[in-house]
Amino acid sequence: MRSLAYIFLIAIILRPVFPVLDYIINYDYIATELCENKSQPQLDCKGKCYLKKELGKASENDSSPSTEKKIFPTGIDLLFIEKMNSFNFNLAVESILKKDILPRNLYSYSNINLLFRPPALLY
Repeated sequence: MRSLAYIFLIAIILRPVFPVLDYIINYDYIATELCENKSQPQLDCKGKCYLKKELGKASENDSSPSTEKKIFPTGIDLLFIEKMNSFNFNLAVESILKKDILPRNLYSYSNINLLFRPPALLY
């Protein structure tokens, strides 16, 4: 069981190398049949375009799950709905009536202004 786990770990670590190994093993077939630039011999591609495409696919497969795993919800929105009994307006009206809502007469008249008048101007 332990050796199976080691083989699995090594396979995961060497996963990006598999397209290169496939290119090395099947070099003749890739260069003659699968090369995208076989119609242009001056480029001297010999299947490197196919290898580049396969490495791109392997790296795309490796990067896409890792970006999806990094996206976590930052929070949970909770909504609590509580059914309220009807509001009793009688208590509100009674509390207002108990208070003195009429304006108070805070005006006071003082006779001191009659005693001290400013001097009158004589022309």
